[in-house]
Amino acid sequence: QGSSNKIDTCDRSDSRQQFYFDNRRIRSRKNKQVCLERQGRSIKLDQCNNSSSQKWSGLFESREFQLRIPGSSNKCASQHHHPKAHERVYMESCKLSVENKTDKWIVY
Repeated sequence: QGSSNKIDTCDRSDSRQQFYFDNRRIRSRKNKQVCLERQGRSIKLDQCNNSSSQKWSGLFESREFQLRIPGSSNKCASQHHHPKAHERVYMESCKLSVENKTDKWIVY
């Protein structure tokens, strides 16, 4: 169910790395029918719907942000260390990701 997301070097020309914000969802530009969805600790691309598991808080296009669950300050989309290419992104303790400086996302 859904495909996993992995870290990679930023490449503006790679359509797999292009997303946009849509009503607190993060939607793929390559396939506008799929959105980022939390499935337990995993974060996957799955068919867009109005489920709360596809809603995110803290989305900003003009500055760094944390990908958080709406109404919760405990879990962020991150890793427990500085990411390396092809590693998975998952829901992690915000406290731990802040300590390891892996909590920030940016739109470019």
